[in-house]
Amino acid sequence: WDIDRDFFERADASNPEALTFLPMSGMYKVTANFKHSYLRIEAMKSATEYASLAADGSGNAIWTVGAGIGKPVIKNGDGWDMGSTGLCLARVADKKFQISLVAGVSINASNFDFKFFWPKDWDKGEFLGKTDASFANPYGVLTTTSDLIEISDGGNLGLAEGKTLDLGGIYRFTIDVSGGTMAAVLTVEKVGEQELPPADITVNGTPMAQLDVDNYQLDLDLTQGQTLTLGGADAFTPAWINPDFFEAASATSVKLLPVTGKYRITANLATRVIDALVLNADGSGLATLSDDGHGAVYFIGYGIGSPAAVNEPGWTTEKGVCVPESAPGIYTMTAQAGLEGSTTLGQRFRVSGWSGKFFRNRGWDGLGAFTLAPGAEAFFSIAGDGNIEIASGVTLEEGATYRLTLDVTAGKDNPVLSLVKK
Repeated sequence: WDIDRDFFERADASNPEALTFLPMSGMYKVTANFKHSYLRIEAMKSATEYASLAADGSGNAIWTVGAGIGKPVIKNGDGWDMGSTGLCLARVADKKFQISLVAGVSINASNFDFKFFWPKDWDKGEFLGKTDASFANPYGVLTTTSDLIEISDGGNLGLAEGKTLDLGGIYRFTIDVSGGTMAAVLTVEKVGEQELPPADITVNGTPMAQLDVDNYQLDLDLTQGQTLTLGGADAFTPAWINPDFFEAASATSVKLLPVTGKYRITANLATRVIDALVLNADGSGLATLSDDGHGAVYFIGYGIGSPAAVNEPGWTTEKGVCVPESAPGIYTMTAQAGLEGSTTLGQRFRVSGWSGKFFRNRGWDGLGAFTLAPGAEAFFSIAGDGNIEIASGVTLEEGATYRLTLDVTAGKDNPVLSLVKK
């Protein structure tokens, strides 16, 4: 089993089931996660109440939640659902709490966004990054002198400009609340290393960069129709390739479908999924939709997920589903319909319950009001708030394949939406 190094150490190498508990004494809930072979530890105030802090820093717990972190692995968290993904810091001394994360395993080495709370709840106690004498509970202030981490005014932690974590590096985040919740201090230190598998997946002979134990990526300038050959990782054969970006040419090669441009090719060893994102021409970041309708669009909301419906972004902008430009000003997405929460690769459209929009980026830069192409009203309706919804009384056929098209040939302010069953 994976043992959380903040809460336990194995006391005897000859008896791996014998564990020594490390934090200060108190009441804790221990949950056995058999799917991930992991013990989840949470500090409790009582049998039914999670632990928290008082304004002077006394108490038994600090919690964290956000994107790019999770235990025992990133994908087991990576979201803003405090109830299911919130992590408890270990109280290692009076008014001192810590969480240890492994870059590439439990924290993204190059991109993360999370924050700290003192109850396991929203809006009842969160640390901000800005000092203001008018603040009081439910707000606290967290500062750091770390050159690795920046804390936004809203309290979100991210990497400092130009910094990355060392893959396999073990990083300890410690919060000292000796001065109370209004004067919390964060220290970040690398305390060790953990070996990760070697990066050996290639595209057209070029090695992909390893992001974590499962994920790899490579940025390439590509031409529409170009063939990409995959290699390495013991003859990696995809289980699923994103049909918006690629068409299979053989068991280990694909053909690029969208327009010529710069793309980020991604591979996941665990799921054996090949996917992609559209980049700016200079590689400076994810592409945005230009005023005249070129670049990329992103679906944010409910109803579409990728590579499966279970991966829908909700309103987490960082997870917006990227749809490439298949022809000038035309964006297409081909997917099967599946039930809400479907984990079947390729079942990316919910059969019902849509509520979302396409945006110009993974943010809130919207398009003009959506209109429906002739025939699209048989599937869609546009709500009063502009969200795309499934038309009243309509349910997509489970397992059937549909092609969604967003036409912005008239510019970003005139998006036209259509859906056909293939």
